[in-house]
Amino acid sequence: MLHVQRFAIDHIYCAPGQDRQFSFKMVRVNKKQYPAKGTVMVYNTGKELPNKTSFFHVFTLGNIPPSILNLLTQKKHWYKDVWVRASDDMELRDYILKIYNDQGVMFPRQHVYYSFIDQNSLLVAIESLPWLRGAYPVDSFEYMHVYSNAYFNKPGYHGSFERIGIDHSFQQVSNNLEKVQLQNQIAYARSQGCGVFIYVNGYWTPDLTLNIPDSSYVEIVYDQSVIETELHAINGLRTFDSVKDDCVKYLLFRDTTASYIEYQDDTEIYIAESSGLVKKGVFFYKHHESVMRNVTDKDYSLRSSYVNNMAQELCNVTGGGLADKTIVMYRRKSGRDMELKYSALKLHELYKLPVDAQRDVISSAGYSLDSLRVENLENSDYFRLASASSVSQVTPELATAAVGYNGVSHYFAQTPVKRGSELTIEVAELYQGNSLAFEYDNDGLFKGQAVLTNGPYYTCSGPDVRFVEFMYGQTPSDFGRLYEKDETFTLLYPQDDYVILAAYFDGSVRQSTWTKVSGTSAAVQTGSTVTLSLPDGQKAKVIYMNQPNVYDLQLSTDDGVLYFPLTCQEDRGLGMMTYHLDVAPESLAVFLNNRRLTQGLGYFIDFPYVCITSKKYLNTDSPVQNVHVRMSGVTLDSSKINNLEVRGFVNHGALSRNKRYDIRDDRVYSVFVDGLMQDKGQIYWSEADNVVRLNHAQNGLPYTVAESMIPVKPFTGVDTVRLFEVSQATNTKIMNLFNMVMPEPAIDQFNVIGSAYIVYSPVVCKLIGDILTGVIPSTLYTTPYDDMTVHTLIETRYKSLLKVDPVRHAMPDVNVEIQPHISNLVVNMSLLQYRFVANFVRVITSNNPSKVELSGRLSVST
Repeated sequence: MLHVQRFAIDHIYCAPGQDRQFSFKMVRVNKKQYPAKGTVMVYNTGKELPNKTSFFHVFTLGNIPPSILNLLTQKKHWYKDVWVRASDDMELRDYILKIYNDQGVMFPRQHVYYSFIDQNSLLVAIESLPWLRGAYPVDSFEYMHVYSNAYFNKPGYHGSFERIGIDHSFQQVSNNLEKVQLQNQIAYARSQGCGVFIYVNGYWTPDLTLNIPDSSYVEIVYDQSVIETELHAINGLRTFDSVKDDCVKYLLFRDTTASYIEYQDDTEIYIAESSGLVKKGVFFYKHHESVMRNVTDKDYSLRSSYVNNMAQELCNVTGGGLADKTIVMYRRKSGRDMELKYSALKLHELYKLPVDAQRDVISSAGYSLDSLRVENLENSDYFRLASASSVSQVTPELATAAVGYNGVSHYFAQTPVKRGSELTIEVAELYQGNSLAFEYDNDGLFKGQAVLTNGPYYTCSGPDVRFVEFMYGQTPSDFGRLYEKDETFTLLYPQDDYVILAAYFDGSVRQSTWTKVSGTSAAVQTGSTVTLSLPDGQKAKVIYMNQPNVYDLQLSTDDGVLYFPLTCQEDRGLGMMTYHLDVAPESLAVFLNNRRLTQGLGYFIDFPYVCITSKKYLNTDSPVQNVHVRMSGVTLDSSKINNLEVRGFVNHGALSRNKRYDIRDDRVYSVFVDGLMQDKGQIYWSEADNVVRLNHAQNGLPYTVAESMIPVKPFTGVDTVRLFEVSQATNTKIMNLFNMVMPEPAIDQFNVIGSAYIVYSPVVCKLIGDILTGVIPSTLYTTPYDDMTVHTLIETRYKSLLKVDPVRHAMPDVNVEIQPHISNLVVNMSLLQYRFVANFVRVITSNNPSKVELSGRLSVST
């Protein structure tokens, strides 16, 4: 069984069969007009009735072993005429049996008996006494419902209350004194945590009042599993067209918060009048699964025609109309207490909305989001799994669709982990075998090395380790070779995520862009073998998602720029060599002297080249800077490297103050502020924050909320990319919805920062170095020149470098200062040299020369 199946069974599957809940229309044995007395003939066998003086209506249920219904069995001597009184048996074994008619009127269980003919045939006898016939339409009761709440099988179910379980009483009340006695019994039971079902002459009533007519027959069922009772006016319910059941339904929306799945079979419903001295109600029976379903963890759908028909039956008795009828819902404790888990439906996000907005989103009133519309929620894989009749129906496909990419990655691949008081920490399941661990100290500074994991626990190198971040897989000694157009090869990791790409080559030189061919007829997988069928001139390569590319560099600042290519070791037809990367990673992390840099500020990408522009983390005591690079995944669009990251500057102590709602609860991410890893539990997020923090120490510092695609195929058997894309589409829709319904709180106060973040312009720095070393001849700037001279110089010498220069990217001037060179020293130049640099800056900044702070960084010699 796959991990995702086990997870779904443990946390979503509601096991409807555990309560052994069944409804039947019984088969009548005697003629309706002629109840039996003494004995009755069943299957050509005489059967003695519970007593010889009363008349009985007798019914049978064939081919249903009583044990399935949680009823007593005789086991031996099936010929014996033994009858069990339903009310006594209910009390003895904590279950509920109901006998009712199609108007929802309840027959008193004190006068219901059951027995057997053989091991698989049940007999039910309903006593028909003269006084009962005067109060109840005895010959109309043909339905039976049994319910054994699995909650009563849980150890210590009664908690601090006296153990009552299911209790029952039935009597005729002749006067107010007897009514008061019953009221006291009811009050005591409620004080012990019992729910109370009260029936007066078969009709449900919310409470026993002195207004009940004398000589009424009162039946009371005490149920200690009942949590609460709710009222919902029928005329206040919204309707929708059910896709699942092809009918019109009511949305029973509940103004409450769910912390676990409140499955519909743990409810009991009555249709009742909302006025009158003695309120009456009828049992809303659910003879078909379409009658009531979950649409969220706490909200339900009700088949409107059934509700209206039952309400009309009540109107025929009490008068009035549908407008004054109410749905009364009892909610019970469950045999399975399953806290809500993140799933593909994203219901945890829905529950963040105000109550009215939740209702509107579900019912598409003003807001529209397909995945959260009631007809789609009801028909979702999540509730198809929750309501599966058996564990065998929880297939890998259903479990994966219900839990979704974010759910799987959150519960099986959570990282980073904060260390507690012990040196040993638990490792999420994905990283337990030969994955990489990166340690960070108490300040959040990367400790500078990658360690291989092995098993469910990881031992930190010392007490100064505060966080451990994990990356799936390990870096191989090489990334393989190219495969020819008709080649057959064996996959190294067939059970893991991989991508097969193809492109045209001339020898070892690629002539076209890469295209994905895995999953197509060009690359047919059979078991662990792949057979290629490519056009002439094409070659293929395999990229495995469990092979991240992690390595360290030492870069010299002598050249004035920290500019380097991303590389890998592979065979492109000339043997194993180090090449510039030609397939972009989905995720890239660059560390300078053990601090993580923020893309678009501390470094820029012109794939496969990276230019570090941060000056803040430079080691000024050394001409060599330590650079750490981590890459994983693959994207064929290099502009989408780190597409999942959220970046910016801390604003009033909060992150992601970007005027849009960001989903993050079920996502796997790391947070870095000023290059240091942060405790996610201590972060303020702008989505729910409008506090003015003028003196917050982190104001103005750059941050990165780093996220990458987590390979989940080991747990689901499904390619991660497909699941990931579905999840991303849902996330985007929800974020757009929240932007409308719950926009980010605004802050009018200016964000006060201590100092700007210092970066340098690699183009200007390179220019200055070329001028001072004579690479650029003095004649270029000592003789007359114009802007075209500068443009020509850029095209011939600095075009590539300009692509990764901060001056070409929009950044807030108050947060960022761009300096002209990498050094912290003042560089001395002649007047004409300085003027040329100034004109060069003016051109590359599109006539905004103040964007580069020359003052204090360049001096002019006489």
